[in-house]
Amino acid sequence: MKKKEPDRILIVDDDPHMRSALSLSLKKTGKEGDIFASAEDALNSLSKNLILGETALESEIYPSPYFLILSDLNMPGMDGISFLKEIKKYPVFQSVPFVIITAYGTIESAVSAMKTGASDYMLKPFDISDFERIVKNAEKISYSDIFKRTSKDNADAVNFKDINSSNFIYRSAAMKRIDEYIKAVAAADATVLITGESGTGKEVAAKRIHELSGRKGRFVAVNCSAIVPTLLESELFGHEKGAFTGAVSLKKGKFEQADGGTIFLDEIAEMDKNLQAKILRALQEKTIDRVGGDEPVSVNARVVAATNKDIEKAVSEGNFRDDLFYRLNVIRLHMPPLRDRKEDIIALAEYFTSVYSKKYFRDVSGISEDARKYLLSLDFQGNIRELENIIERAVILAQKDKFLDVRHFGNFEPAFYDGFNSNGRNAGGKSDEDKNIADNTDISGTGDAITNVTDNNESDSFNGSVSSHEVVENRTAGDILSGYAGRSLNIKEMEEKLILTALKETGGNKTKAAEKLGITSRTLRNKMKELGIN
Repeated sequence: MKKKEPDRILIVDDDPHMRSALSLSLKKTGKEGDIFASAEDALNSLSKNLILGETALESEIYPSPYFLILSDLNMPGMDGISFLKEIKKYPVFQSVPFVIITAYGTIESAVSAMKTGASDYMLKPFDISDFERIVKNAEKISYSDIFKRTSKDNADAVNFKDINSSNFIYRSAAMKRIDEYIKAVAAADATVLITGESGTGKEVAAKRIHELSGRKGRFVAVNCSAIVPTLLESELFGHEKGAFTGAVSLKKGKFEQADGGTIFLDEIAEMDKNLQAKILRALQEKTIDRVGGDEPVSVNARVVAATNKDIEKAVSEGNFRDDLFYRLNVIRLHMPPLRDRKEDIIALAEYFTSVYSKKYFRDVSGISEDARKYLLSLDFQGNIRELENIIERAVILAQKDKFLDVRHFGNFEPAFYDGFNSNGRNAGGKSDEDKNIADNTDISGTGDAITNVTDNNESDSFNGSVSSHEVVENRTAGDILSGYAGRSLNIKEMEEKLILTALKETGGNKTKAAEKLGITSRTLRNKMKELGIN
């Protein structure tokens, strides 16, 4: 008998006003769901109804009736993040989209939640279009999961590309030379030593070498600094059954797993010197010794090592074996920092935008000119990893926007997020005069509504005076921000420059300036007062 696909929404919120608003949203969208006042109540109910299957088999017997889970972030007792972690322990809910409901002041927590398993977030007070977008995205995710499960061999199946796969993206001449060098040496079996700052793409380069090498085995990566020395030997070389307490069966190590392929030893300069000697033997003899083993095991794994340290200095100071260094340093590759190859920034940013738009079901199709100028003004001390984090966060914040803009990159204060979106309308897609679901619905039974008051009594014109500042010339926000090349702008500098530019370009008209910035007039006035712009 064909199993019924999930068609309900699970909602958890401690605020009775929000529960009523969410109930109304269910009715307006024609959806059915179950609403709970606490995470504990939801989990207890699910347990009583045998929905919480603790094994994969149980999840098949008792499939989830829910295609979406909505939970408030800040709740007494178990909060939204704890609820997310708890419910994702059960196989039946591991593929169900989990959306955090949050206020502006906790948006950073919502972004963090998405990076740790949540599918999206919804700002409150919310609009029906926000709710519909969340539901639509959840249905996409649910459909993708069903399609992948039922069409595993279908060439047209939805493909979520692994962002860690080798995508050697560049536009700079420096990286072109490196790529040509990799192509020249990839087919050889010689060891490779890759150096460079953290986040410059050393593992991506190692994967590129493996993919072009023609080796049929796996690419296996090991971060030598992330595993304690007492466990690293077993991780690399494996162990025999009974070798130590807890070794209940034979385990193949990373070298054996990479047999016929490539093993990537990241941060090798952090490795204990005793273990360095065993790595040297593996390179020389093409054999390894499992922990607790009596016989050597032959392995054919090409070794690519990497470090962000000055390895020659480590050798001279006696912290790294010179004989191992010479064995590794047959082919040397240095990855330059991103600040020295700025031509690659936009290409990488566009790639990450595409990746995370798919991951978070956003409709972001590009990066605005102002945003490009801003990205090019940064020095990226964290290199590509920092750029990737910036883009991931920006895509999460973009929600309905088609393009990433400067405002998506800053850690603005809550008020400055008020209504942000590219067409100058609020987060719900309505103008200042429009009402939110939670704004215009009397849901308490006492006449108390959740309101978002806008004060329109203040003068709308800008008098042209700026405390302690000169009015800037008529340039775009990107032009202003690019003047800070070589360092990241702090939040107040970014806000100030964006506001002054918008005011100048609109002749001091606050309403038009607010529209240009994509915020409400009230938010603009509050921000001008805070920054001393009169």
